[in-house]
Amino acid sequence: MKDKILIVGGYGAVGKFVSECLAKEFPGKVIIAGRDKRKATAFILKQGLSAIPAAIDLSSNSFHDINFEEVHTAISCIEYLQNDNFVRKCIEYHIHYTELGTSYEAFLRLIRYKKEVEKSKICLIPGVGLMP
Repeated sequence: MKDKILIVGGYGAVGKFVSECLAKEFPGKVIIAGRDKRKATAFILKQGLSAIPAAIDLSSNSFHDINFEEVHTAISCIEYLQNDNFVRKCIEYHIHYTELGTSYEAFLRLIRYKKEVEKSKICLIPGVGLMP
């Protein structure tokens, strides 16, 4: 069932606000992810959230801690320009994707996936808000 919201960078400067808000609104349905699963777990426990911790490294070609079959929406709270593996994975699995606070360079990078996004019938929203 595609009922999970994945927040990449979910315990960082911007991500913690997004994670806390969504985890309270959708208990048990939010995956708070970052490079260090222990930090995600500590954040969840400290805030008393009903959320799922996960590790995700955007520099990787595979994301073993994430079951993309369950994810409906992915929100990236970090800007990562070295590769588009995660974005492509979201398109492949028909996951709605939003990047918070992207630079103009990142915005242009995401625009090139317009045809794939339309074919996948997902919503891809680049450059929401400001980066710290």
